[in-house]
This record gives sequence, C-alpha cells and structure tokens, in this order.
Amino acid sequence: MSNTTTSPSNISTQCVEVKEIVKNVGTSGGNSGSGTSSSSGGEPFVKVCVTTDTKNLDGGKTMMGGNGGVTVDDEDAIKQFMEEFIEAIKHEDSKLKENCNGSPCSNSKINGKNWIWTEAKNGNVQLKADYKDKIGIPPRTQVLCFGNLHGERCKTDVSKIIDSNGTLLTEWIIATKIEGQNLKKRHINDGDKLCKAVKYSYADIGDLIKNTSIWENKWTKLLETNLENLFKKIFHDNIQKSGQTTNSDKYPSDLTLLREAWWNTNKKYIWGALQYSPTNQINSEVFEQPNTDYIPQFLRFAQEWVEHFCEKRKTHAKDVVEKCKKC
Repeated sequence: MSNTTTSPSNISTQCVEVKEIVKNVGTSGGNSGSGTSSSSGGEPFVKVCVTTDTKNLDGGKTMMGGNGGVTVDDEDAIKQFMEEFIEAIKHEDSKLKENCNGSPCSNSKINGKNWIWTEAKNGNVQLKADYKDKIGIPPRTQVLCFGNLHGERCKTDVSKIIDSNGTLLTEWIIATKIEGQNLKKRHINDGDKLCKAVKYSYADIGDLIKNTSIWENKWTKLLETNLENLFKKIFHDNIQKSGQTTNSDKYPSDLTLLREAWWNTNKKYIWGALQYSPTNQINSEVFEQPNTDYIPQFLRFAQEWVEHFCEKRKTHAKDVVEKCKKC
C-alpha cells in the first residue's frame, strides 16, 4: 500500500507500508518520515516515506531523449526503451573501462570469507566505527560489484568521464548486471538463496548511492568521493546556491536529499538490471522492485546473520544426529 503527495516543486514524497521490517526483525527504528502502525488485519507495519523526482532525475528519460519522435513523458515508451537497453548492454560498453580487459568484479571470490564485525582500518573491508562489534558485514556484501565506478581498477578519472545523468545510470546498470551474474553463479542450485541475495544486494547498492552504507573499505571510499563529485557536477543546476533557500525546486547543497531522490527515481532500472542475469529475461514486471531498500542496512545485516546462523545450526544439528545414530 502506498500513497504519493506532491509539493509545488517537482519533488514528490511516496509513503509505503513495509511489513517486512516488523515481521522479519521484530522491531522498528525511529527514522524521521516513518511511523509504526497496524493494518486492518492487525499485522504491524512501518510507514516509510521517500522522495522522488521524475522530471529532473530520471536517467531513463535522459537516455531516451525523445528517440524516434517519442516524448520523454511517454512512460510506456520509456519502459520499453529501458527494457531493450538493459538486455543489450554489456560490460564492454562501459565508458570507464578504457584499456582494461575483462569484466570488472571477475575476481570477486566469496569462498573463504567470513562475517566481519570490526572497525575499518588500513583500507580493509570492515564496518564504520559506530557499528563495530554490533553487527557483521555479510560475505556477499564484501564482494558486492559496483563496476568501474570507484575508478581504481582501470585508474580512471570517473568524475571527468561521466558527464550526464544517463551515463551515470548506465554505469550502475552495467555494474548491477554483473552483480546479478555473480549471484547466480554462487546460488545456481538454490533459487531461494538467490532470490534473497538479489534483494539484499539491491538494497546495499542503494545505500552506497545514498551514502547511507555502514560498511567501508578503500574502494567504497573511492566510490563515495566519485559519487559526491558526480552529483555536484551533473545536477549543479538543481542544487541550492549560497544564500538561496526559498526555491522549492532546488536541493540542499549537502546532496543528501538529491541522492536519496535519485535512487528512488532510478532504482526500478537498477532492479531490472540486477534481475536480468538470474532470469535471462526482461519485462515490465521486472521493474516492480521490492521494499528491501526501505529496511535500514543494520537491520538487513541482522536478518541475513539470522539466516546464516540458522543454516549453520541446522547443518551442525544434522551432523550430531548422524553421529549419535552410530553410537
């Protein structure tokens, strides 16, 4: 269930009832814009409100740009265009690969990785200081693919090469298609695990884009620097200038609201790209993304840890039973 309210500006607020937060975790946070209630059937939910801006921030509209004489206000035409684009795009099409060979994230091996509960030091894959020893980083997140956007793999000056909203979205689509391929390889024989992993990675990518992620390393720091520069560069006309506070079409200069609105406006395309590799198909339903990203990353990691613990417990319990039978 959702409802949308629109201010005099192009920025709209959409509120969604997210039952998964309460059902899966059992508690809810006190984030601003959120409230806890219960549906008519008595099932509790958390009301989460998010911002969107389809006029200024929709990368699909930017990429289509009126191709074939179709206006960028034709939602069905944009959806069809993006379906075809996501299906056809390859990592070789990245503007950031320069002279690099092969696919990014091809060496992202999850085998042997453990949950990490400590603070990040010396560029290692670890938690931000406020979360150390409170929650762990899943191995899946530790090898999350964000393509060449950090610039380190190909020694690329990302903030100079990406010059438009469409190019920024394109690079994220390439990265998420690769992430979907990697997840499919890891869970080739377990559809349930694959489904959960895709949703968790989708939400983790959203946290990186919004700068709300609680994990960091050398590459996430490089990525964050690039994203901050890119949002300032691409959307400079949409950001408040010094002393300007009355124009409701402008975003605050700290970029927090802008980056949140960009994610909420474009996440349907990123979800479509992430879904494509596991399913090998693209259709209108693929753009109907889940609510996983509305759950704070801390709670998602907690839920993923519970799933991991229960799986290990089940395996060890089975071993004990088998050994006892032999006594």
